[in-house]
Amino acid sequence: MQAEDVLAPPPRQIRHLHPVEGRVLDAWGEVGDEEFVVTLTIQGNPVSQKNSKMVTTNRATGKPLVLHDKRVQQWFGTKTKPGAVWQLKMLWQGAQPIPAHAHVRAIVTAYLGARQRPDADNLLAAPLDAMVAAGVLKDDKCIDVCLVVRRRARKENETCVEIVLVTDVMA
Repeated sequence: MQAEDVLAPPPRQIRHLHPVEGRVLDAWGEVGDEEFVVTLTIQGNPVSQKNSKMVTTNRATGKPLVLHDKRVQQWFGTKTKPGAVWQLKMLWQGAQPIPAHAHVRAIVTAYLGARQRPDADNLLAAPLDAMVAAGVLKDDKCIDVCLVVRRRARKENETCVEIVLVTDVMA
């Protein structure tokens, strides 16, 4: 046995999952040394949450109320028009959320329309908040490393946000 063999880390199994096909996600506590790669796509124009909050007064209680502007609310979804949260729930389909103790690396790629040019770091908050609201993540604090990529969509109707999550529960 050589020294390199002793010092080399054990090989890892990597599973590429589509959340609709793979129910392996239900067994987060028993994953071991496996990594899971999950790709989620949210259709629609990516939004930035920066400077999108408005403070108003609740008429019933008189207390201040913080609201997002209509563009951000529509992206997340309303009662009459489904948005990002609904899309993620349909993709995740009842699988258990990724637990807070998991170690997650995320790649968020925003495919923008021709006139959009937000800062890349501002495109991160909305998809992470949508994943928490949809039950994909228990808490977005489990993301250790995040890469944000800003790209132009080939056509105006192909705007979307693609999220690749690489999870490692026992790191």
